[in-house]
Amino acid sequence: MGFYNVSIFSLAFSLVVATAAATTSTATSTATIAASALPSLVSSLDDCAADCLPLVGTEVGCAPTDVECICSDVDAFRAHLGTCMKSKKCFSTDEIDLASDICTAVSKGPDAKIFASASSVIAHKVPEATKNAAVHMEFSAGIIAAAAMGAIAF
Repeated sequence: MGFYNVSIFSLAFSLVVATAAATTSTATSTATIAASALPSLVSSLDDCAADCLPLVGTEVGCAPTDVECICSDVDAFRAHLGTCMKSKKCFSTDEIDLASDICTAVSKGPDAKIFASASSVIAHKVPEATKNAAVHMEFSAGIIAAAAMGAIAF
């Protein structure tokens, strides 16, 4: 009976240590992501995930090149990216984790040059992203113009 108690205790202790190590590892890797890494993280997206950015951007109400906007709701970004990748039959948890890393870099407050570089990477990887960003901006400008005209009419 003593042997079983020692074995159960040993197993429980091992699980606690393994869980603590995994948690520490995740916290450490997230903490080490710098804002300056944003363009290289975006560049690391595989073709399938990058091809999903125009759709994901549209679904979350952002231009596909606007990572700051897309990352304003990390969970929605991850969910929409995962759904798109599943529909293209190229789902990868690594890419979903990379999306989180991208948003972690965004949360570190990169300067305008870093955001511009990340947007440029997206536009280069996915030419459709640039076209969709322009349409998104024209649509937004159209709404603002319509609201202004309505205000002037009253």
